[in-house]
Amino acid sequence: MKHILTLLFFVFAATAGMAQKLQKAVPKGSKVFIEAPSKPVLRVALDKFAEWGYWQLAGSKEEADFLIYLYVEKRSSMDYNFSAEFVNKANKTVYTTLNVNSAKPRGGVAKLIDKRIIEEIGE
Repeated sequence: MKHILTLLFFVFAATAGMAQKLQKAVPKGSKVFIEAPSKPVLRVALDKFAEWGYWQLAGSKEEADFLIYLYVEKRSSMDYNFSAEFVNKANKTVYTTLNVNSAKPRGGVAKLIDKRIIEEIGE
């Protein structure tokens, strides 16, 4: 039992550290521009981020403080991998999410944003 509690402590500590890293790397109120592999995926992402309101959505790369690149990897006909990369104006990656899996591209990007970005920041 002691080992399980120790393991849980490290899992929670690591998760908290990731959230703090994302919050520090891309502060609240920053202007972000989103790039996605398709218009349907982009539409879902824009809607999710606009609803959340943590960052401002920039109309162009030039006015953005950070770029968010959304990646969708098709592994089979019903298996997709999703991740996101945050890049600053110096073209340096400041944060990369863990992957999430889904059977559908639009549902997967919503899950990525909910589970790997919004929940990690906690706002």
